[in-house]
Amino acid sequence: MNWKERLSRVIALGMYDRMTTPQLPANVEHYVAAGNPGKVFSEYPESLQIPPTFTMGKKQCHRDDYHLYTVSGNSMLPEGIRNGYELLTQPVVGDEVRLGDYIIIEVDGQYYQVRHKGKKSHFVQKLRRALCPVDVHITTTKLCEKLKDTFAEPFDEKEKHDLNESLLEARSYYEDTLLFLSVTYHDGEIHYSFHPSASISFRVEGAAYLDGTVVKYKTAEELSEL
Repeated sequence: MNWKERLSRVIALGMYDRMTTPQLPANVEHYVAAGNPGKVFSEYPESLQIPPTFTMGKKQCHRDDYHLYTVSGNSMLPEGIRNGYELLTQPVVGDEVRLGDYIIIEVDGQYYQVRHKGKKSHFVQKLRRALCPVDVHITTTKLCEKLKDTFAEPFDEKEKHDLNESLLEARSYYEDTLLFLSVTYHDGEIHYSFHPSASISFRVEGAAYLDGTVVKYKTAEELSEL
């Protein structure tokens, strides 16, 4: 390869990288990460246009009663929520959260960097499904007993190991802070996540989605039936 060919390749690759490097949307705070909040995508779903009033379930709803988040990612697909869904949420505090709720959690950027060797979180919110508060002194064995017969019960040693490692890591960082346990999915496998109860900000009451060109709605209960 002569110098002209080498220069041509350098320029071409440089142009390619600039054209294909994933970029965050300007309004990233409107998106919620369904999956790793440090992952950047090349394209983001557009927000759906929700009318001022609409019917969800059998209830007449008003758009202004909800805080809207657009889902980025498909980690919650096993729980009925897809990339591009528009989540209709309302404020909630940790002790109001119920088993099975879909919740919006504020990402702790510093803890994320600790867990991911200095990498930064790009999203400020993440989507998870709620399990339970976590007592400061609870053991993994007791936690597994608490999860028995729930949708997130650990089924094998790998899942129990993931639960234990996540618990130890969170306790090491947050010490005596009141924690909450939630789940997400990756490659079909369940992943446990511990975070301060105070970081839970919204509960999903329903979702809007496109069915062809028509916007339709499902309540949180209808989502979980999938």
